[in-house]
Amino acid sequence: MKTILAGKSRYMEALRPALHDAGFDTIAVETVSELKELPKEYPVILLQDTALNPLITNKKAAEKAIHGLEPKDLIVFLMDQNQDASPYIENCVLHIASHLAGLKRNIAVLLRSSRASDSEFDERYRTARKKGVAFVKYESIDLGSDDGKTRIELWDGRAKLTMETPLCILCEASPASELYAFADALHVRTYGDRAVSGSRGVSGGRWFLNQGTTLKRNVKLIHTDSLDQDVRSIVPSLIRELKKLYEPGQEKIAFVDSKKCAFCYTCYRVCPHSALAPDEDNEAMKAEELLCGGCGICVSVCPAGAISFRETEPEGTSDFREAEPDGTSEGEAVAQHTEAIGQHMAVMEQGTGASGKEVPKLKIFCCENSAFPLSAEALSGINAAIQPVACGGEISTSMVLEALKQYDSVLAAVCSDDACKHRDGNKRCTKQMERLKERLEKLGYNPNRISSVRIGITMADILREAALTALKGEVR
Repeated sequence: MKTILAGKSRYMEALRPALHDAGFDTIAVETVSELKELPKEYPVILLQDTALNPLITNKKAAEKAIHGLEPKDLIVFLMDQNQDASPYIENCVLHIASHLAGLKRNIAVLLRSSRASDSEFDERYRTARKKGVAFVKYESIDLGSDDGKTRIELWDGRAKLTMETPLCILCEASPASELYAFADALHVRTYGDRAVSGSRGVSGGRWFLNQGTTLKRNVKLIHTDSLDQDVRSIVPSLIRELKKLYEPGQEKIAFVDSKKCAFCYTCYRVCPHSALAPDEDNEAMKAEELLCGGCGICVSVCPAGAISFRETEPEGTSDFREAEPDGTSEGEAVAQHTEAIGQHMAVMEQGTGASGKEVPKLKIFCCENSAFPLSAEALSGINAAIQPVACGGEISTSMVLEALKQYDSVLAAVCSDDACKHRDGNKRCTKQMERLKERLEKLGYNPNRISSVRIGITMADILREAALTALKGEVR
């Protein structure tokens, strides 16, 4: 098994023997031109060191920076201005802010949201609050200069706040421009302004995913700014992800029926993993097995119904079977199911199914990366049928309408904002559900039978509340 290590990093030499011990032959390249000379099917690990502000990593540097300031002066740690801070950066800020507050300094930490959630972080947060550190969440922020001081105006969602500080510490990693050259060569989608995004621009700052995750299965990115001098902590999960690439048939793979494909490029535009590409020989699209993440978004949006999943046979066989799509477009599905929905809704009003027997009143589509792992705990005792899906983007109109034939309500539980493993499947699902609600209302049916909720892996209470609300038909 071969793997490419691309870029320049002080961790390169420490990572190579770990990969070698796991059975990987590594090829190190420092430039894009070297990368382009190698086979495209090889997995690639990107390593580009980024620099952190020493004022959030070094106590002596921070003490030196505040030397000469008045004790009453406000010292501000500004997070999330240009990119979401990683849990590592957030913990660094808590550590230094607590230290300076312990020196009787006036400290404020400005942030859009808190991302770290382990018990050690919670303890550091409480310690900082006890020492007098003020935490201010904001939605938007503007910086200016006034008499040698930084003037900060922020909006917290309810009111505008203004503050002045002689020391505003930016808490983010400096970007490595070479990283984007590799990303472009590998056709990896990027986020935000490249002038400020740095490594977060390649992963979207999705701190909650394992080290190495990008939008392409065979391209891994190591956030070296969060390693804290130790690369060993990320080796086990990285090796597991790499080995999956060499285990064919372990995941469902998108398959395009060239006879049905309209060559419209819809799947090409929406695929978050760059797995769909034109097959010029057949004048149709094709899915690259190495890149497909099995999220199902292409299946749900294909207007010709030309895309389905190939899955492995039960253990003991190695052939693929193809799940044939029915060729029905989303628009046709709506037309076909509208009359049936009305009939079944009338039946469900009485709390029984078509057979007259009591059935679960709620169908919940749970994203397997967020809602499904906590569904057993969150939905205990609730009369609901739970179906895991690879991604919220997989949930199509026909899936929801078919579910409404059998259940009072349908709830889609997907990842929280900007947390989708498949880039924006959660947002796509939410919009889909809202469009369906509007259609049902126009047809004279109760739109509150359809709802969605965005949650994280620790939000069991929110999932339970959403399910109970859906059962009552009180969705707004």
